[in-house]
Amino acid sequence: PSPPSENFAFTVTPAGGMNFNVPSSQGMVTFNFTVTCTAGSGSFTAQETSRPTVIPVAVDNSFSTGFPGQTTSNTASKTYALTSGQSRAIAFKIYAGAVGTWSGTFAILEATGAGQVVSKGWGGTFRAG
Repeated sequence: PSPPSENFAFTVTPAGGMNFNVPSSQGMVTFNFTVTCTAGSGSFTAQETSRPTVIPVAVDNSFSTGFPGQTTSNTASKTYALTSGQSRAIAFKIYAGAVGTWSGTFAILEATGAGQVVSKGWGGTFRAG
């Protein structure tokens, strides 16, 4: 991978992870995060890093395999560029594809694959309708 940029830094808010406990009949659960460039300029990638195969996820309009209404088969991942002081809102989406207790993670990282990484865990229980 490319080396990390020397001066690109960002923060992610809110600081916590994502928790849910919802009936499966509600379908999709969305969590919104904001990435703010605090120094330099560069690109970051937001992507799924782990999930149960029965729970499709999305990053904005990039969907994992099995997301309802989507025909693509891929990993949910989006890359954005920021310069110092700019912010970008990101929506992480989890689709209740099966009843049960599930968990997974998303990551927000420098697009080079090196440097800063912020991991966001999600988890909770989807109940029958």
